[in-house]
Amino acid sequence: RRWTRSKWLLLCTYGMMFCIGLTMLLGCLLTWFRGYLRAEVITVGFKRILIIATIASILTILNSLVAFYGALKNNRRVLTVCAVILWPLLALTASIGYLAYKESLWNLRSKLGTQWRGLTNDQRLLLQNNLHCCGFRSPLDRPAPSNKCFLRSLLPGCLGKYYRFSATVLKTTYITAFVLLLPHLALIFVSILCSNHIDLR
Repeated sequence: RRWTRSKWLLLCTYGMMFCIGLTMLLGCLLTWFRGYLRAEVITVGFKRILIIATIASILTILNSLVAFYGALKNNRRVLTVCAVILWPLLALTASIGYLAYKESLWNLRSKLGTQWRGLTNDQRLLLQNNLHCCGFRSPLDRPAPSNKCFLRSLLPGCLGKYYRFSATVLKTTYITAFVLLLPHLALIFVSILCSNHIDLR
């Protein structure tokens, strides 16, 4: 049976979202399993955003796979359900961008100081070891004691490195999340137009 233009559009757009979701999931898994140098800093400092991104990527992949099945089987009901699920997925992606933007806005240094006070000793130690620093502003400012971090340590405080890294991560995160809304909106538009024209009936 000849494939319609609507089927091709659905397969291509859902294929694009599948690739986006897979890329997001791989990035999240690399972070959770500490697959690169600063992954520990993200798991400690930006855990809420990381959790939402992981959930969003998994749901995006699953929704795309179900949509592939619906398109290949010419199942309008399945495609309609997938189209509806796109809306909460859009909200999840937007929330990632919103949280990152909100966190980076207005006095990030003060927010990081508040966060540091709320961290456990083990979490502070992870940040100190990863960023090669001691204490927040200095070794005298709420350090996690270790063989490298003590009151007379020559290591700098973590504020400078942590601030610069956090600002970069948050900016990259909210720009990426907001840019990804565009293909997501395009998929919603295509799914609304094409789900009922999947075959020649």
